[in-house]
Amino acid sequence: MSAKVYSLLKMNKYKMISIIFFSLFLALGSIWFCAKRNLLLILYNSGCITPEDYAAIEKYSKKFNSVLIDVEKQETAGDIYNYLKSNYSRFPRTIKGVQIFGTQADVPSFNFKFKCKDEKGKINDFQRPTSFVSDLCYSNFAASAESFREPLNIYDIMETKLPFSFVPKWQVSRLPLTSGEISKYIKKYDKFKKQNPSNTLPIRAFVCSTLAEAGNPDDFGYFFKERLDKEFSFLKPGSYKIYGSTLGEFPITSRDDEFTIKNIAKENRSGAKDFFIATHGHESAAYHSIKRPGEKTHTLLKFLNTENANRVLKHNYYTLTAWCCHLAHGLNETNFIHKIMTGKCIDAIAPVHILSGNDLIKDAPLTELGNNNPFYFYYEFFKNLNKGFSRSKSFTKAKASYANAVLKHQDRYNYQFNLHNVLAYHYFGLI
Repeated sequence: MSAKVYSLLKMNKYKMISIIFFSLFLALGSIWFCAKRNLLLILYNSGCITPEDYAAIEKYSKKFNSVLIDVEKQETAGDIYNYLKSNYSRFPRTIKGVQIFGTQADVPSFNFKFKCKDEKGKINDFQRPTSFVSDLCYSNFAASAESFREPLNIYDIMETKLPFSFVPKWQVSRLPLTSGEISKYIKKYDKFKKQNPSNTLPIRAFVCSTLAEAGNPDDFGYFFKERLDKEFSFLKPGSYKIYGSTLGEFPITSRDDEFTIKNIAKENRSGAKDFFIATHGHESAAYHSIKRPGEKTHTLLKFLNTENANRVLKHNYYTLTAWCCHLAHGLNETNFIHKIMTGKCIDAIAPVHILSGNDLIKDAPLTELGNNNPFYFYYEFFKNLNKGFSRSKSFTKAKASYANAVLKHQDRYNYQFNLHNVLAYHYFGLI
């Protein structure tokens, strides 16, 4: 064999080896990349759950490409955040979401103070309680470690341009249950999914105005009927029913017997429902409020609270979307959301603090609906539900759209109050 031929064969041999190794590298890289995609980070505290709880969490985790992360040794939410950021911030597009099992005492949340700039450019920090917690920070890696040394507030974040983002990049859900309650919930959740595989439930809205202004700017009955149904066609005919104020009048003259415990109990007895409740709220109760002609103030009537909710809504499973202040305040074992999730509630959308009605304009044209209008969140939420997205995914997409819209209109005096809505509104249950 000539030296030239031998040289060519040798060169081809090395070339073939290089091709094989390169192909193997690509294959392994592809496997690795696929393994990293749609990664669900599951947070739990092994010191705050039973063996049955852990088995249920592990069973749930196998439905996803997931990582179980025990936070027992992490003292603060900042510690957990920094751990997640250091291990997963290189792959932000691969994260499906963060699923939290436990209350604030089990898996810590982030400390905030209420502080916003008002329409006169002055600081508004008198909302009580001033302190609250939020899980928003788990939805992206935009904040710095230094941000968590003191309680955060919206005014300082925006005015001093702290490294922070109000726009979620992935889903965050907290199941706010604790030791012994988690396994029971997951059994309930599995039964619900078998009974309702489409995850589409009839909507029953219990709504009343809480703002003492002519025309009822927070008339959710109007927004359901005239906008979500007639204008946008997000709701199918017969798929919803409204109890309470539907006429947009002020003072409110709707009959007292429309928005009642009796009627919501009746709806729960007749089958699984998706309840939408817009009214006055407290961490332990949702009230029906009504302002009759001649009255100077609203009359608060008894509705659902931590004492009666699981008795009133005991017949069938339900989901809840609530425009009611404080229902999940503290992310602890004493609030309204924790209580109903030990009952028949499957998932809930509710705030950890106040929800601001600044620029809540029910009849704003679609071109202006994103101008710091909280109704824009619901427009996006129901639009995504109508497209077939899950409630948790629809919530996250709507929250991101709402946050981006608010940030584009920082010239409006109330934008910080709308950012507070982004910070306060949470999804509770399972992704």
